[in-house]
Amino acid sequence: ERRPASKDGTVKITNAVGSVRVVGWDQDSVAITGTLGAGAERLDFSTNERETRIRVLLPRDAHEVGESDLEIRVPRGSHVAVRTSSADIEIADVNHLPIIEFLKGGHIVIAQGVIPCINGDRTLPVEAATSSIVFLDGINDIVI
Repeated sequence: ERRPASKDGTVKITNAVGSVRVVGWDQDSVAITGTLGAGAERLDFSTNERETRIRVLLPRDAHEVGESDLEIRVPRGSHVAVRTSSADIEIADVNHLPIIEFLKGGHIVIAQGVIPCINGDRTLPVEAATSSIVFLDGINDIVI
């Protein structure tokens, strides 16, 4: 599914379990491919002039659901925020520092070109109980 989006708007993604792969591109739209896990109700995909929201909706009383795996193409200038319980996250080719929130823990892969570097210092705002972050710079991978 594909929808028009601002080239410098906000893209908010919520997926409890599974994986989220976000890739920047030179289009003024957001496109989603992937699969919903067993027990997921549906994918909520809405846009307005400045914000796109993508949410895997689960039943209120869901205790065990299958993994939902999403690949989301966003304009490179998007401000990306991902919220998850424990999904693995990969983000590539976006110009702004992403905001990641884990409720339980997960694994983040940030590909070359995503994290702005100032004097070699790399920072990423992450709230997590347990998580690991991998920076891929094409020469040395750094695991935190």
